[in-house]
Amino acid sequence: MKADKRLKKVHALGSIDIYEFSPTLIYHYWEGYTKENRPDYWNGIVHKCRMLITRLLYDYTVYYAVEDESVRGHVVVTHSGKRIIESGDKNDIIIGPIWTAPDSRGKHCATNLLKYVLEKCSFKSAYSFVLPTNEPSKKSFMNTGFHLIGHANEVGLLKKYKLVSDGMWNAYRYDKNKL
Repeated sequence: MKADKRLKKVHALGSIDIYEFSPTLIYHYWEGYTKENRPDYWNGIVHKCRMLITRLLYDYTVYYAVEDESVRGHVVVTHSGKRIIESGDKNDIIIGPIWTAPDSRGKHCATNLLKYVLEKCSFKSAYSFVLPTNEPSKKSFMNTGFHLIGHANEVGLLKKYKLVSDGMWNAYRYDKNKL
């Protein structure tokens, strides 16, 4: 596996190793993907700009599921609820984007990564914003204890989330202390 001081193995789950990646201003994700097995948004300029802004203003960590030195999936955790207009609680986190390699879908990779993150991270509430058409992500969040709290839109240049009655995103929340 390609050595990278920003990448640290944090857990083993059967044949899957979970790694934690600390992004920089230039490297938003670990470069351990193959060209065939990479998120569609990997090279998108809009996504790169968004991750740069997130890194500058809020900070985030990426957790990877790796099997046989191949990335099977990742989960991005933003360490500030300040991206949620109604919350603003610095102890809240936002989870997403979440991605699973096409050949690992349906094998609970995303659910297992989410379970690890929810157990490991310190937070009051975790939020995720999922497109209504993204059935696999919706299922993963519901299977890990998130509940639908409504809908949201992204507003402003900093793309903060605002809860609205008929928004573009499904808004999910997980309250750590209520379980």
